[in-house]
Amino acid sequence: MSRVKRLSAVLTALLVLICFTTQPFPAEAASMQYRRNIRVVVDGAEVCSIQALDDDYANNLYISLKGLAIALSGSSKAYSVVLDGNGIHMTTGRNVSGTPALWGKNALVSAVRMNLKRTTIFFDEAPRRYFSFVMDNGAKEQDAYLMPVQLGMLLDMKIIVGKDELVIDTNTPFAVTEEDLNASGFAQDVNSLLIGDGTTGEIYYQVDMDEEVPIASTTKLMTYFVTMDAVAAGECSLDDSVTISVGAARLSHGSDGVISLSAGSEIPLSELMKGMLLPSSNECALAIAEHVAGSEEAFVERMNRKAKELELEHAVFYNCHGLPVFSGQLFAGKMQNHMTAEEMFCLCSRLLETYPEITEITEAKTLHMSGLNIDLHNSNSLLYNMEEVKGLKTGTTNKAGACLVTFLPVEKDGITHNLFCILYGAEGEAERMLLSEISARYGKQCLLEGFHDGTKEQEWDIPDDPEQVIQRIIRMNCK
Repeated sequence: MSRVKRLSAVLTALLVLICFTTQPFPAEAASMQYRRNIRVVVDGAEVCSIQALDDDYANNLYISLKGLAIALSGSSKAYSVVLDGNGIHMTTGRNVSGTPALWGKNALVSAVRMNLKRTTIFFDEAPRRYFSFVMDNGAKEQDAYLMPVQLGMLLDMKIIVGKDELVIDTNTPFAVTEEDLNASGFAQDVNSLLIGDGTTGEIYYQVDMDEEVPIASTTKLMTYFVTMDAVAAGECSLDDSVTISVGAARLSHGSDGVISLSAGSEIPLSELMKGMLLPSSNECALAIAEHVAGSEEAFVERMNRKAKELELEHAVFYNCHGLPVFSGQLFAGKMQNHMTAEEMFCLCSRLLETYPEITEITEAKTLHMSGLNIDLHNSNSLLYNMEEVKGLKTGTTNKAGACLVTFLPVEKDGITHNLFCILYGAEGEAERMLLSEISARYGKQCLLEGFHDGTKEQEWDIPDDPEQVIQRIIRMNCK
């Protein structure tokens, strides 16, 4: 082969390699589903068998929504189900007759390959969001397959998963115990997790809460904090008109862009705050930082100073939005903003005490951005599944995984407690949603019913002065 031909072959190979490695990965990659039939015992009586799927791994169970409807017919948890182009419609209090479809012999020894998809379930017309498989159930109709824990939360009933059966107690409400979490290996596959009461500083459950982890777009909570400090100090106003820089416009049109911005256009600061927190716009965060401090670098200095003020010893910020930052050296490594889950708990505790108005944005499912005449959609799907949830922020990068800082105010004995669930490093959005909902439910139970693992129990009366509460939280949890 001549030198020219060899060079041509090498260049062709490189071009093919580049094209191959730059293709985007799907949000939820397709996996193999292995079919089986499973017995259902309702209130002590075996009623029937229904279809089930194991997603990729044994015991990663999803069960037939239509089959369970027949199994629960006549019970207090009876429901009907209809699938159409808009989603899944479940109506409680309706009995469904018939015999559940079962997988035949050929189906049991084969597998299918499908995507796990986010599905809207209209539960008595109220939209909920869960991930499910939707496929032909073998009876010439579509069926949805959900995890037992999802159905336990949705129908508020106790479900025990056995080797070949589901045991359902319709008279016992859904509940989460520490024993359940520990026995199931709950959250052992994430980077870190913390469930705690920000009002008292009490930690109800934790996994590696002291480990430094990348925090992705939950960074924007600190960006909001620093910006509101500047507003409070009179340095700027939420009514300010912000001129979009070339850098912010360029970021908006890149692979990490969320909202298209034009250089030189002007948008109110308050509108940019909506864009930053709801759909997690990186370009809005950058525009905010440049307006408040003159440059992103100067703003990041403020972020790190704020971290020191809050005594967040492990927190380091490289930018205002949470995307990876390249080092710019010969061996260009990626750096990411990081802190511990315990430190984020402290940050959020102080943030909600100081600027509770953040929830006017983060609790909204949609908001209108009048400056661009577009509707913004909240990236936090947990808002649909628990009406108590008021935010706060999602985040995702390859290294950080899927992250979510959940906030819900819970009232007990006339006092509103700020409950936080800090989750870092879930495998994907489906796991993030499920683990966060279970965490929020468990935290609420701990607060209202007084049971937990005693990870970091604090026994003290709540001071009347909110500032004393804040300072005590910082002293106890952030050193």
